[in-house]
Amino acid sequence: MDLLGAVQYDRRRRDFDLHGVDLSTADLRGASLRRVDLRCANLRMATISISIAWSDLRWADLRGASLRKARLSASDFRYADLRDCDLRYAEFDVAQGLEGWDGCDLRGANFDGADLRDATYRAETIWPANFDPVAAGAIPI
Repeated sequence: MDLLGAVQYDRRRRDFDLHGVDLSTADLRGASLRRVDLRCANLRMATISISIAWSDLRWADLRGASLRKARLSASDFRYADLRDCDLRYAEFDVAQGLEGWDGCDLRGANFDGADLRDATYRAETIWPANFDPVAAGAIPI
């Protein structure tokens, strides 16, 4: 997949702008997803098995995506569509940001049918209201 035309790279901040880009079915294993704007991006059925840190995935479509064993640190997944997503062994982790240690923000995310077995999360992870990560198979650490 050729992303050169879609990526706007700011050398000073090292940010990538992939807002609204279609990455459905993309194999992103080994790709660095740090400080990436993926708001409203289509990541349906994509494979992501590396870390996502300090990234914005608000309203992203991750239906059926594989984030198995991915490390998700200090990223914004508010209102992301994670239905039928494979999150087995994923790590919802924290990372040090400008204002201290930040966890993942998952408020409003849709986890219907998502597989969270053996995923781990820290106290800083913000889950959707009325969602029980332990009942879904995740493990607090």
